[in-house]
Amino acid sequence: MKKIINYFKSWGMDKWAHFGIGGLICALSTLIFLFTLNPIPVSWGLLFAFIPGTVLVGILSVIKEFTDSTGFSLPDIVAALIGCATVEIAMIIAIILGLLSV
Repeated sequence: MKKIINYFKSWGMDKWAHFGIGGLICALSTLIFLFTLNPIPVSWGLLFAFIPGTVLVGILSVIKEFTDSTGFSLPDIVAALIGCATVEIAMIIAIILGLLSV
């Protein structure tokens, strides 16, 4: 646990920006994907609805890092994906609770 806390303590503003923007893009793209399912199916298959958002954040992060003037930074990509994961975990929990309440 101490390693995890120290890892996040070492983050500068740049990593936190990647974390936040990654989470935002992931949340928006996942919500768009879910709302295009008409009607939204009530099934355990919804647990895989996070995949498009995660893939999009990964692709955009890699493209951004390859075109960035400061050079390629794998920790920036990891920060964006961790931001995405926090949003997706919340969505998965909400989907599970919704399915269990039906």
